[in-house]
Parts: sequence; structure tokens; C-alpha cells
Amino acid sequence: PTAEAYSNMGSSYFYLSQFAEAAQGYEKAAALDPLAYLWRGNLGDALYWTYTKRDDAKDAYQRAILLARSIRSVWRRQSRITAGLS
Repeated sequence: PTAEAYSNMGSSYFYLSQFAEAAQGYEKAAALDPLAYLWRGNLGDALYWTYTKRDDAKDAYQRAILLARSIRSVWRRQSRITAGLS
């Protein structure tokens, strides 16, 4: 499977309120594409709602922000990234 497929699987589980399973999907997506900030942010959401993993959510959110900022510095014209950080 591709990173996109794992991310889609994570999103499916998230919308079914199966947050631990969603986190697993997002973790696999992030492992396959470690520069994908969006999947790190989604991982943070899933971990946040998995109450025993809330501390891990903060790390995922911080990683997503760092990745987005590094991409923004290279591709300043990516208004979608810039808007997402606002």
C-alpha cells in the first residue's frame, strides 16, 4: 500500500471514532512519506482523541508544524501551506 492509502485508511477509522486504529494508519503513512506534514497533523488529531496518547499528540503536532514551516521556507508560493499555519 501507498502512503496515501494508509492515510485514507486512517481517515476512515477516524470518522468511525476508532482513533487508535486511525493513528496506526497515519503512522504508517508518515513512515512511508516522512515529509508529509498533513499526515503528522492528522496523527496528532487521532492521538489526541486516544486519551492514553494525548502526550504523543503534542509531539505529532509539533512535528507537523516543523515540517510545514520547512516546506514553506522552500516553497513560499504554496499559499495552502501558509494559510494552514495561520
